[in-house]
Amino acid sequence: MDEKLLLEIFHIPAMSKQEDDMARFIMAKLTELNVPFFLEEKSGTIYNLSNKNRPLLAAHTDTVQKNLDALLTKYIKIKNGVLSGYGVIGGDDKCGIFIILELLKKYPDLNFAFFPSEEIGCVGSREFVKHVTDFSNVP
Repeated sequence: MDEKLLLEIFHIPAMSKQEDDMARFIMAKLTELNVPFFLEEKSGTIYNLSNKNRPLLAAHTDTVQKNLDALLTKYIKIKNGVLSGYGVIGGDDKCGIFIILELLKKYPDLNFAFFPSEEIGCVGSREFVKHVTDFSNVP
């Protein structure tokens, strides 16, 4: 497990409607991994659905954190495989983001989607399916 990557993700504040830093981080990691992706402008979803007969993995980029929780994330540590610290880490869905990025290291041909603003009513995914309608590659 890449603990450094997990901590990087946990340290990024990503409250709903304030997730630009997380989106930039994800796009930078995908670029670093040479994994092609698209940014759907209307929804802000980062995705790739072009890999035929490969599963679709999805996570959302926002958390239920409050401003104080986001500030406290810099104190989160992992020691001997145990996570410790203060505040809401945003494990839902920062752990999902971590798992997808880890899997893309080994399987860069997976389909994926990172939806914004899900914690406030599935805003990103609802908008995404209005504008991206071809899911024919996804089993």
